[in-house]
Amino acid sequence: MTRIFVPYLPVAFAWMALLIVFQDGPIEERAWGFWATVTLLPMEKISTLTVAWTLTYELMFYALFLLAFVSRRAFVMASLAWAVLLLLVLLGQVDPGTSPAGFAATNPIVLEFFCGVLAAWAFTRLDREFRSWVLVFGMLSLLAVIMLWTGQRAILGPPLALLVLAGAMYHPAMKAGALRFAVFLGAASYAIYLVHSPVVSVTAELLQSLGPRGLVFAICVGLGTALGAAYHVVFERPALRWVRRFAPMRRVQPS
Repeated sequence: MTRIFVPYLPVAFAWMALLIVFQDGPIEERAWGFWATVTLLPMEKISTLTVAWTLTYELMFYALFLLAFVSRRAFVMASLAWAVLLLLVLLGQVDPGTSPAGFAATNPIVLEFFCGVLAAWAFTRLDREFRSWVLVFGMLSLLAVIMLWTGQRAILGPPLALLVLAGAMYHPAMKAGALRFAVFLGAASYAIYLVHSPVVSVTAELLQSLGPRGLVFAICVGLGTALGAAYHVVFERPALRWVRRFAPMRRVQPS
């Protein structure tokens, strides 16, 4: 929870302030809302950051994982029940929810989360000698999904989970130096994810009439990545380190 909200709230509040100043029309008619921004709960109005909808799902997954601390069996049963419901929605056998919370809970894209859970489970059980097969099968299945694309994003979950699993299985065999920059980008990815949306919006608005679309796109990507990485180094990493000083992890005593 801390990892989500500490970097998120400053960016969301800053963007909210800019929207209040520069957007036309009364506040009550705007699509975004204050409480949706602050809590990330599924509501009629959305967060000021367009990318924040994924954080709503992340909070849902954290809530599910809380069951694992109570009962592993309860966690497994709840996960299976949720996955089956999502499959039925995907197959058109069950209608998705119409309320914001119901829609979030029955969105088939959540199946990607369960694909990731299965990939993590497989990582602890598969021998690394199978990593090449996992990588090849993941690439072929991703190619098949792209070639037979139906517009349903949930089917991207299995091939992407296989590729993530293959990458994790290959990781120990790679040289640390070659991965250093990738590791940094991975650590900064959440900050980049938060910052790039308002940066791209402002940059594209300012530059769209001053150059070709390809150049504007390249500038947006570069600037969004650079400022996100800077936000990670200057704010996110120090802020999380400071917050964790007041909430140290409890040491688990051996039984």
